[in-house]
Amino acid sequence: MGIQVREGLVTSTGAHISAPDCPNGNYRACYDHSDAVGFYKDYHPRSHFWPLHLMEAGLVLAVAGLLTLLAFRLLARRTGAARRRRAV
Repeated sequence: MGIQVREGLVTSTGAHISAPDCPNGNYRACYDHSDAVGFYKDYHPRSHFWPLHLMEAGLVLAVAGLLTLLAFRLLARRTGAARRRRAV
């Protein structure tokens, strides 16, 4: 098994639709109304775990780095005038 991406129903035309919310647990009527003939589940294979994990971590680090850079630039802009006034 791997990381589950999505799941749902397969209709008689072969279309994939997400599983409907069935009120009162009446799944049979719900699935008949959706013209469902089967189920499907899509997975990322286990071999994709580390590349996906490293890509997400890299994106988070890049965004954190940009936000830190912006925070320091904003801080320098707001406190730079006070520093210049004291030096004169």
